[in-house]
Amino acid sequence: MKFNEIKILTILVSIFIITIIWITYLRGVININKENQFLAMGIIGNNNTIENYYSNNNTEIKLGSNNHWNISVTNNMDNIQYLDIKVKILPYNETLQALSPLPNSASLSPSPATTIYNIPFFITKGSTVYHNFTWSIENPSKITYNDNTSIGISTIININNSKYPVDLSLPIIPNIPDENNFVYSRIVFELWTFNENTNTFSFVINTPTKSCVWNQLFFKINLQN
Repeated sequence: MKFNEIKILTILVSIFIITIIWITYLRGVININKENQFLAMGIIGNNNTIENYYSNNNTEIKLGSNNHWNISVTNNMDNIQYLDIKVKILPYNETLQALSPLPNSASLSPSPATTIYNIPFFITKGSTVYHNFTWSIENPSKITYNDNTSIGISTIININNSKYPVDLSLPIIPNIPDENNFVYSRIVFELWTFNENTNTFSFVINTPTKSCVWNQLFFKINLQN
């Protein structure tokens, strides 16, 4: 084999090896990027802080009084996302036991509670958006006591100047009369992503390790307010 032929062969082999190394590197970078993909959501209270969620600095809200929050969402996926924040109200008892199932991060299951408010939106790759969430609860229009075991409450929640009916059923707490004046509840935010294959929103985020995103905040209402 002539010297020139050996030289050309050496160059070709070198180019091949460099190409293989570069492809391997790019695959590693792509895999790392995929593993680092996520969506995040947070609830910001009054004065743009992660505290002071309620006007009286505790979880007891005043009927008819506005609570000014913002919902932040960050898109660290590899493309633009079409998302929907589903808002749900779930009652609980004085031991913080949910009376309706919460979202389950282990099984990637949303709460079966009824969605009372939706925030659909697009968010570009690598960005964070903020959604105003100003809400209040009006005086209950109907309170029904059922055989001294539970209370049925019909009320209205006002979200961003739109009104939505809410019906809650709560157990009466025995031997603690004062506690029966309170409605214990939590407001749950679930982040859903649009699935182009099914043409529907899904609670499961399609990352290499499947995940879901949700938040909750507790509150209670004094029926004698």
